[in-house]
Amino acid sequence: MAIFAFIDVEFIGITAGEVKNPEKTIPSVIDKVVLKVILFYVGTLFVIMCIYPWMSISKGGGVTESPFVSTFYGLGIKQAAAIVNFVVITASLSSCNSGMFSNGRMLYNLALQKQAPQFLAKANSNSNSNSNSNKIPANAIIVSFIVALISVVLNYVMPKSVFMTLAGIITSLALWVWGVIVIVQMYSRCGKSADDIAKLKYPMLFYPYSNYIVLVVLAIIAVMLVVGEATRITVMIASIWLIALYSVYRLFFKPWNKKVLLK
Repeated sequence: MAIFAFIDVEFIGITAGEVKNPEKTIPSVIDKVVLKVILFYVGTLFVIMCIYPWMSISKGGGVTESPFVSTFYGLGIKQAAAIVNFVVITASLSSCNSGMFSNGRMLYNLALQKQAPQFLAKANSNSNSNSNSNKIPANAIIVSFIVALISVVLNYVMPKSVFMTLAGIITSLALWVWGVIVIVQMYSRCGKSADDIAKLKYPMLFYPYSNYIVLVVLAIIAVMLVVGEATRITVMIASIWLIALYSVYRLFFKPWNKKVLLK
């Protein structure tokens, strides 16, 4: 669940095509995200455990309520549950908004590269800009919205387990995405000359050791998901989904070979 909480941070990179002067804006945003995680996530847990020992958050050793609710109740705030629910709802809406943005842009750009159905390459004709990066990928967003509705249906079909199942699948896929990002960054860095590396305005901190550390951590988390009885099935579903995507790509879109890449 801790890893699941950080999913979608990679969409910051997608916004590079949406903002002015991304060479300054994107590094600033990334730095602020790290600071906010330390302040609002780690800092919040630190404060909670200073007030309540972590073993005393819930009775009987099981998770019976949010630690935030327990802390607020302990401070005499009777509306604790309502406050936490409001925060959870607003955070969920914000997450959905970010997901729609990143998914829409990803599908749109894949379609422009002939690696996704071409109807996804249609942008909103009401845009005031001629730049593709400033147009709204209407069809891609609609498809993302329809797929998101599947979770609503699943909530009625399997209400007790749908959240953990989807969280496990998404976390497994996120590990793959993050791993690919790190490996691609390493290959990109290796392909640069010494002069190009010296000109980098936002180089990877502690490269390449930080890359190796991230890959090892991701591998450890993947092993934990496979070993855990509750998450093993989600890893299998995520693996089947990746194999299906690969198969569809090879069958209907550009094959991965040098001749096509050279064209």
